Amino acid sequence: MKAIVATALTFALIIGMTVFFMSIDEFDQSSAEPPLGLSSTKITLEEGDSSDLTVWSLPSGTTYDNISWESDTEDVATVSYGTVTAVSPGTAMITASVYSGGVEYTDTCLVTVTDTAVVSALTVYNPYSEKYDSAVLSGKGFLGEESTGGVLSLGFNRGGYIIISVAGSTYSWGESLNSVGVEVRNYSRIVMRLTSVSGVYATYNPSSSVSQSTFVTTSGITYNSVAQSPSLYLKGLDYGTYNVQFTVYKDGFLSSTEIVSVTGTFTYSEGDGRYDTSSEFTRFYAWNSDITGSSELCGIKVTYSYADYWNAVLQSKEEMIHYSNGIASARYESECVDYVNTGTAVKSLEAALREEFESTYSSYTDKSEMYAQFIFTFLQIRFFYENDYTQYYDCYSSHSSGTDVWAYPEMTIYSGMGDCEDTAALLSSLFKAAGYDTALIILPSHMMSALVLSDYSYTASFEYGNKKYYFCESTADSGVRIGYCSSTYQYGEFSYYFV
Repeated sequence: MKAIVATALTFALIIGMTVFFMSIDEFDQSSAEPPLGLSSTKITLEEGDSSDLTVWSLPSGTTYDNISWESDTEDVATVSYGTVTAVSPGTAMITASVYSGGVEYTDTCLVTVTDTAVVSALTVYNPYSEKYDSAVLSGKGFLGEESTGGVLSLGFNRGGYIIISVAGSTYSWGESLNSVGVEVRNYSRIVMRLTSVSGVYATYNPSSSVSQSTFVTTSGITYNSVAQSPSLYLKGLDYGTYNVQFTVYKDGFLSSTEIVSVTGTFTYSEGDGRYDTSSEFTRFYAWNSDITGSSELCGIKVTYSYADYWNAVLQSKEEMIHYSNGIASARYESECVDYVNTGTAVKSLEAALREEFESTYSSYTDKSEMYAQFIFTFLQIRFFYENDYTQYYDCYSSHSSGTDVWAYPEMTIYSGMGDCEDTAALLSSLFKAAGYDTALIILPSHMMSALVLSDYSYTASFEYGNKKYYFCESTADSGVRIGYCSSTYQYGEFSYYFV
């Protein structure tokens, strides 16, 4: 089942070893069918408009056939194959039902029809609260209406924390935080503030680096001070409206220089037991690419469906229950393949990366190796490392060594951070969407991505079926090449799973 590393420089395939080759489409995570779910359980439409309700399709590929749709008030709203059409002002309940294994599963969506235009806003829901408490996001930091937008993300973890993280970047941030290598990152910092109409709630002011610094509050709210990424972890907030501000500084020998400040606003509210995932969110990414030896400042803007993220979060929530609160020992290694997918979010990100790559490096001819390194560099720089027990569980340090939540690519894209399994799964997803053969590599307490490159040679690789797979260390310092492996893992055992 496991391969032994032959030397420190070359990872060799041991003859007779069992290799796992699993198709994502064939892999079934559980023998039991999950309950039917709809993409939204409440929507608001203007008279004459329509909206598509989709059946909750988990990232693991669970689907349903022969779905029945019904509206209890067709004078208000009708439904046909999941498409809801608003007829006249009022409310109607849409019901979707399906029989599976002799059991009927149903879910409902409350439709409100108005005679005025509906103003769309991104509403983020807490999947761990009984009533789906929510935060309505506004301001350029969150939504990206202006050049400094699409930077901040807001989410929730199981322990009740609101998490505000850096999930994107502006060109100014790209110049300061995202230089290839770690030098600039080590000498820059982000000061994060949360305020309301009553004053300052909290300030996170790193003394020298982006992460692992002290956090000070003035209101008695609970906070997490062990985050690895530039993020606010807040618990105990009252319902209300809050402002957040993330300011990037570059620290010099005697003084600090402000690079850019990004603000955003959110209104935190009690839920009503339903959710509307019909909104979209935008991310802007900027980073320096040096795949040719000279630095090129790159930037892309990508719009994602919130429904894709929400479906992944709901699946992850069920897994935390099924796997004894996310403990890694409860999983089979082979399940790692189910966290690689080429859904809409991954395809949108890969398409934007490809367009930027072709524009930036148009004069080059042989681009297969270059594009793979371009994707790899982007992910290393633009996605921060974060522990599972803080991001997804409860922030208690006593759970730091036992909690291991494997995140779907949609979740990592949304938050802009993850640990080795999360970023490796996203990297392999991007490689797969780009047309590369890829695999996931599991080592003791670690995971990496791998991909096939021809006419390429570097340190860490293994061979299978006349193809050479090169290791891709997604959590290494930015700027390392495909095929790099830290000395910590060069002599370790590993297993690999093709996706």
